[in-house]
Amino acid sequence: MFTSFTDDFVLRSRPFNQPVIDLNKIKVRTLSGFVYRFTLVIPVMLEGERVFSEVDRTLLRKLLTEDFGGCTYTKDVNHPLFEGTYQMENEVVINQNAMYIVYALQNDDSITYFRTLQKNLETYTGEIHFAL
Repeated sequence: MFTSFTDDFVLRSRPFNQPVIDLNKIKVRTLSGFVYRFTLVIPVMLEGERVFSEVDRTLLRKLLTEDFGGCTYTKDVNHPLFEGTYQMENEVVINQNAMYIVYALQNDDSITYFRTLQKNLETYTGEIHFAL
């Protein structure tokens, strides 16, 4: 049974153990030029079990806002909530997800940031794998 990050996670200086970064390398400062758009689909419920609690999602939102100057996200677990399905062996698994959209400078540092975040989120969930 999966427990929320906040059940057994001692809050460190940054949520999900995300390293400190140089914001000048990833943060979009103007709305001109090319940028990356990263979309994070975060599981809220998986097979009826809570994965990311409201507190977990708030920590993630604050982290992304601090590092990128903001993000677009689904507000709460009821609406809007994205539902997804996938085939696992002979059964269809249904999960419910929250979504975060972040714009970042188009460079290797931004990709490294999100790959590191992906690994950190997988570490704290224990069994959930995220695609980048």
